[in-house]
Amino acid sequence: MSVTVDDSSPDPRTGKSIAYSPASAWNSATVCQKGPGKCTAAPNKDTLNEGTWHESTFNPVDNSSNDFPNTPLTATVQFDGTAVYVYCVLALTTSGPSGNSDMTFVIDNKVVGNFVKPAPNSPGYQYNALVYSNELLPPGPHELRIVNGRINGTKSLIIIDRIVYTFETDPTPSPPTNPSPPPDHSTQLTTSSKVTPSLSISSTHPASSNSSSPWPSVSPQGPPNSPTPPNTPHPPSPTDQPSQPQTGVTDNRKNQTSPGMIVGAVLGSLAGALFIVTALMFGRRWWQKRPHPVVPTLLPRSPPPYPSASTFYDQEPLSVHELIPPGQYHSSAVYGTTLNDRLQPVYR
Repeated sequence: MSVTVDDSSPDPRTGKSIAYSPASAWNSATVCQKGPGKCTAAPNKDTLNEGTWHESTFNPVDNSSNDFPNTPLTATVQFDGTAVYVYCVLALTTSGPSGNSDMTFVIDNKVVGNFVKPAPNSPGYQYNALVYSNELLPPGPHELRIVNGRINGTKSLIIIDRIVYTFETDPTPSPPTNPSPPPDHSTQLTTSSKVTPSLSISSTHPASSNSSSPWPSVSPQGPPNSPTPPNTPHPPSPTDQPSQPQTGVTDNRKNQTSPGMIVGAVLGSLAGALFIVTALMFGRRWWQKRPHPVVPTLLPRSPPPYPSASTFYDQEPLSVHELIPPGQYHSSAVYGTTLNDRLQPVYR
């Protein structure tokens, strides 16, 4: 935002006015308008801010302009802002008045700029002339001093119209966004007889209702002559809760798994696996060390001993008649080819 400090009026924000030094070396519009010869310059008041101005002439030679020859003249203003602008009126004539300009600007005791301009020697004035501006000031209070002329310098005229400065406005703090704390049921129980409305709970729906919800309907009812609208919900008290628990409503605390349960499950699994491995190892060792029954080896049975060839040849062979009694077989049967082919020698 910007604030305009007129040459003859106080700052509307702080109430401070521009200080002129030496005071008697400066002329105001009120003095200049009293008659000719009172002031050096006579600008048109209709083109000035609030129709006023302050003027002074630095003269390094004599006291024809004021009683302070070769003395720089100052105008000081204090403000709180980040930028400042100085507007003056410049005389274009070289005499009556002499319109040469030689200004120095000091902010917080540091020279920050100059405005030096000789008059072009033409009639009239230049209004709303911006002779100095600074938009790089840090936020905070500052002091601006305008110096007219310099020691042993040239004659110069200054006509101040107004000084404008800007300042930063603090952002409006936003309301807190923290949610309101939950209602204290204990407090409500103590004051329920005065301000807490009762709740009527019905387990059946009206015949005109099209809702298929299985939950009981809850309709808040305000106390008689209560300013609270009947449609404004209130938190129910513990005595107004349904006697039967509602199904389908889960408690998040029951579904939460604590770290102790997880650690216990892991340790139990590891202990069970270790027990199984240990049982298998001991079972294997027991199986390997237990006594095993001796299974007899089944060997093939040897054939009965047969008589050797020497046994047959050492014995005298029997005749056919000894083997077969006479009269039982026909001679052809005994001596025939068929009997010879079938009978083998028998030894005794």
